[in-house]
Amino acid sequence: MTRAVPLENPVAELSRRLDRYAATGSWRDLEEPELADITLENHPLILLGANAVMAGDLVKELVESCQVVALVENKSRHSLEKYGLPITGSDSLAELYKKYPTAIAIICAFGLGGVRFYVELCESLELPWLGMFSAARRIDGFTFRTGQIWDAYQDVKQLVRLAGDDAVSKLLADEYSRTVLACTHLYRFGWHCKWQEKVVRETDQYFPRGIVQLRDDEVLIDGGAYVGATAKRFVDLTSGNYKRIVCFEPDPENLAALKNWALGNDRIELDDRVLWSTEMDLSFDTLGTDGSSVKEGGNNVMKAVSLDSFGFTDATQIKLDIEGAEAQALAGSIKTIISSRPRLTIAAYHRPGDLSELSRQIADVLPEAKFYLRHHTKHLFDTVLYAIPE
Repeated sequence: MTRAVPLENPVAELSRRLDRYAATGSWRDLEEPELADITLENHPLILLGANAVMAGDLVKELVESCQVVALVENKSRHSLEKYGLPITGSDSLAELYKKYPTAIAIICAFGLGGVRFYVELCESLELPWLGMFSAARRIDGFTFRTGQIWDAYQDVKQLVRLAGDDAVSKLLADEYSRTVLACTHLYRFGWHCKWQEKVVRETDQYFPRGIVQLRDDEVLIDGGAYVGATAKRFVDLTSGNYKRIVCFEPDPENLAALKNWALGNDRIELDDRVLWSTEMDLSFDTLGTDGSSVKEGGNNVMKAVSLDSFGFTDATQIKLDIEGAEAQALAGSIKTIISSRPRLTIAAYHRPGDLSELSRQIADVLPEAKFYLRHHTKHLFDTVLYAIPE
């Protein structure tokens, strides 16, 4: 399948698509040229990776409202079925396409590895395909009931407005960050994995070489510590030469695992409160996963606290990955940031507007900081904004 524009210049490609959308007003002009004309109407649909949890709402909607003829997984599961349809293995795709020559494949997988597997399979068969968000965009009135984050990423006008705002680009300190930014917007426009593949860096999240320089007197504040993945890596990178780690993790199941790891280490402090702008009670969804979050109608009520209430003056790095509460936590950290001048490593993907909002929020407190952007996993998640005080 040919590409209209080489991948070497995503910044130029982003500008081209925004100009085209401004002229036509059609969201199809934001997508990959080879996919934009694909429709769901009057086509048999083959759902690839149909068991993906993230795509559950979409799979159900497609089965109920469209002509779904097959569900496929990348491993043979011929004994399983879903919605009355058998789940077949990916080795059946060629035969299915032969049987349904006008079929469209919908890739329901979410991780970049699974998506790439199905993209390559479809392209080898010359089978037209759409990613799950692109398919959802083609269903009038469809919403993802499992989470507002997905619906936010369906708001084309918001995505265009954010991509056309050059304030973030002007803050970024290096060309690679601007490339990551452009690829992030292009991925959100058409959900094609080629843009993420260009910039993904899986090995150095929160401590990228050349950006984060660790010392022997480090004090890490780990907001959204989960079961200690970031803290464990920090200990390894410092070879144990650090001052202390303060972990915030409200989910009881995650906190229990964190306690087991930190047991006997008096330099690791654990706090079970939600980081927020002020002290209050918050509705919280405790899932026992890294997706536990502040949520209206959640299954628990948690105490919230601001970082500023602790009076930190020696923090060297603040990491926040708290499922969309980053802006609130930053609002409660202004005094800490001013007094400690720490490195800020902030997850900036939970909401489409996070890149713009969080960068402005930080720049107001640390106007001289250098900003960098990196993407660290093979899916939508884990785009991280780095602010390094001069």
